[in-house]
Amino acid sequence: TSGLGGIKTEVVRGGLEGKLDAMLEQSIRVALKPDCSGFTGPICPQAQSTDNFTQLTLDGSVGFPTFGSQTFAFKGHALVSWSGTQVPGQRFAYLGGSGTLATVNLLALGGSHLLFVQGDYIIPFDQIQLPFVGPPFIGLRYAAGSAGIGGLPTLIQNLGVGVGASLFRVDYTIDPAQNRSPLSRKSAFSFGFSLAL
Repeated sequence: TSGLGGIKTEVVRGGLEGKLDAMLEQSIRVALKPDCSGFTGPICPQAQSTDNFTQLTLDGSVGFPTFGSQTFAFKGHALVSWSGTQVPGQRFAYLGGSGTLATVNLLALGGSHLLFVQGDYIIPFDQIQLPFVGPPFIGLRYAAGSAGIGGLPTLIQNLGVGVGASLFRVDYTIDPAQNRSPLSRKSAFSFGFSLAL
């Protein structure tokens, strides 16, 4: 059993759009009564208890125009956990795959601590108008993140360049580290399709 509380704030002013979500979860220690209905002898399993944990989740983004129709967008996600022993696996968060770190396999990084940041710079070619999808664009992306149990390991960084139009995007991403994490490849191609709701 847990108690949850959170706040959400959004700012839209001119071309600036930003949002921040914060959620705090506090588990409630529960002692379970032993169930001895299946035992006929004097031995009965001991009551089990769960350990308390506290978890803070932060999620934020900001986007704004830069020059002409070019835009910059930044997003970040963080998870911090405190516990007497260990946070249960059901409360872990994960990274990996084209939506986060493209050079890392899907959901390969996970744990009770997580940090992910990403910046996207989009340069559209307004002179070219493709049917149904509008102008094509080039996107420059930087992403960094990691996740672990009990602490945050060294961040894995990704640099990428992509091309696309409207809802479609193809990216080529590299991990520039010389001493690369064993969980990260040197490079990766990814294809994306997104619907903004």
